[in-house]
Amino acid sequence: MIIRQARPVFNRASLNARQNSRGLILSYKVIGERAQGTEDPPIMIFHALLGHKRTWEPIAKTFNTMTSRAVVVVDLRNHGESPHTNTHRYPDLSEDIARLCDKLGIPQATMVGHGIGGRAAMYLALTEPERVKSLLVIDVSPISSPSPELYLTIIEAMRNFSLKPYKNPLQAQDAFKKELRPLIPDEYVLNIVVSNIAVKNSVLTWTCNLEVLKKEFQHIKVFPKLKNKQYFGPTLFLGGQLSDFLPPDDLTGIRGYFPAVVVRFVRKTCHNPHLEDPKGFFEASIKFLKLNNKHHQVS
Repeated sequence: MIIRQARPVFNRASLNARQNSRGLILSYKVIGERAQGTEDPPIMIFHALLGHKRTWEPIAKTFNTMTSRAVVVVDLRNHGESPHTNTHRYPDLSEDIARLCDKLGIPQATMVGHGIGGRAAMYLALTEPERVKSLLVIDVSPISSPSPELYLTIIEAMRNFSLKPYKNPLQAQDAFKKELRPLIPDEYVLNIVVSNIAVKNSVLTWTCNLEVLKKEFQHIKVFPKLKNKQYFGPTLFLGGQLSDFLPPDDLTGIRGYFPAVVVRFVRKTCHNPHLEDPKGFFEASIKFLKLNNKHHQVS
């Protein structure tokens, strides 16, 4: 079967998350447009745990400029402006992405995911490979999960931090940073966490659904075991050289799921190579995106 691209009718403004007759629709923002006269599929970007689409917008703009492809940045469920739900498991996240693709008229896209966003993209590629033109996974593995308890500790700290004494997000962010810096020495992670403080209905709140993320953490920290599932499309796993989230020992298991995988590491970076060394990150990612920008045939 040849997947043909129907030109999506993209709304360039960020849409409010909403429910419709087809179920949960994620919040998203479209950056740029595909080049005139081409049928290159769009790029879709999914953030990590406790992240959101806003942190990826500058990267999406660079992807659009360098590849001439439309880029869709997405808030996963229970994050950002997307709906809060009672579950947070990878089959759920994958189904959400598929539903969003259907709404936008995207039969096939390049999926880019960091952390749990990378795992959601992996799950979609393994279960509905016809939807995935190519796959770029940033610093996460389907095989192992080193030190996931740190993120559970961060979620608990967020739940226990009272936002009531503060008048605006900036004050609350500064206070949280001072209190949690000993727990979260990685400044990039700390900045992403506090960026979840926002005003809603005139009240300071965390935009992510901390209660459900805590409840579902046992499912978040482990990628589901999928038997007899493989994705044969172009795949790049791009990790931080100093990170524990993509250990070299996992390569055999990763290749079992993704036979065409290439694994690269951005030197001297940890879990956020796209923030810690943008130049090194873009050198590897743009090359991959440019080499794998056409629709492929799925049998």
